Amino acid sequence: MQETPDGLNREFESLYRALRARALQFLSREVRAQSLSPTVLLHEAYLVLARSQGIEVQNSRHMMRIAARVMRNLLIDRARARKALVNGGAMQQVELNECLIRTDEDADMVLAVAAAVQDLASKSQQLARLVELRYFGGFTEKEVGAITGFSERSVKRQWRMAKARLLESMQEAC
Repeated sequence: MQETPDGLNREFESLYRALRARALQFLSREVRAQSLSPTVLLHEAYLVLARSQGIEVQNSRHMMRIAARVMRNLLIDRARARKALVNGGAMQQVELNECLIRTDEDADMVLAVAAAVQDLASKSQQLARLVELRYFGGFTEKEVGAITGFSERSVKRQWRMAKARLLESMQEAC
């Protein structure tokens, strides 16, 4: 197995508790997502990062942004797998580890939000990153401000704008 970069290991180890707390915070907001432990989500994210080529972690803020994006992608991949016909369609696939997306409605919601975030990214990368950190990463507005360098007040304003644009995008899709 390939050795992971020392910077990634150091940053991940030093931020493990904070990252796990974020995963727990995200999962606690999702009523139907309680079958997945934050530890499983975080460890899956680490495995993705460890297998990635050329990741150079600049600092703890950078690591938090990367981890939020990886957790988002993991959740989207689970939703897509749930909906894919090649996985048995309506049959439920049961893995040895816990499943995050237990129903088709869960999968539909994650995919709808992912599509809306992708649409939002085409208009504003900054707002899309904010949604990744808040919705998929589970960070508070204050923590997002610390990660991005914006004031908490600015993050709150941007979060309201991002939610409005996401809602608009999701309504257009229906």
